[in-house]
Amino acid sequence: MESVPKSGYHMWRVGRAQHLVQHFATILKHLWRAPREPRDILLVEAYLHLINPWILLVAVAILLRLALNPSTTALALIALGATLLIYKPYRTWITTQLYLAIASIRNLWTKETVWRKQTKAGW
Repeated sequence: MESVPKSGYHMWRVGRAQHLVQHFATILKHLWRAPREPRDILLVEAYLHLINPWILLVAVAILLRLALNPSTTALALIALGATLLIYKPYRTWITTQLYLAIASIRNLWTKETVWRKQTKAGW
């Protein structure tokens, strides 16, 4: 469990995601020096944080494009994805992927290297 900010929650999540993206981008540069077992784990984690969000966005864009041609398969997959948003773990995964994609884009212009002090709600 972790306390979350009372205000600015989404920017807090983007900031955290920016740090993760920066971390895994840096790790990739030095990965060849890591022992095999941790290297395999780090490669998977780097994939999940750096590449996976973009695969989701590309897949959604392709499905939306195919849906314009009345593709029943594309429409069914979009409907399934929308319906699955009811399921909290799926919804959490989707939002996490969006935060990581936004953080990757934001890192092109600004890299937050210092955390801002925020008042957090207790639990």
